[in-house]
Amino acid sequence: MAAIFRRVPGRIEAENYGHEGLGKSFFVKDTTKKATSYRTSEPVPMELIDTGGNRRRSGQGIRLGAEEWTAYTVHSLKSREYAGVVKVRKR
Repeated sequence: MAAIFRRVPGRIEAENYGHEGLGKSFFVKDTTKKATSYRTSEPVPMELIDTGGNRRRSGQGIRLGAEEWTAYTVHSLKSREYAGVVKVRKR
């Protein structure tokens, strides 16, 4: 079914943002605090989330404030347009 709609056969979890560092792959206002469970050398705040027993999800998420961001890179073997779906939970 994914091939019919040209869906990328995969999922990018929020905590798997790019590896190019501050200002390129992420921006957070407080760079003094480091993540405690994953990517511990970086200041993007990670937290455990309830996956409802779904083993296909990582059980981790990131918490960003106003004007903070993360960037992701997806490589494709063919040059064409893709549509992305972003799921966000606001607290």
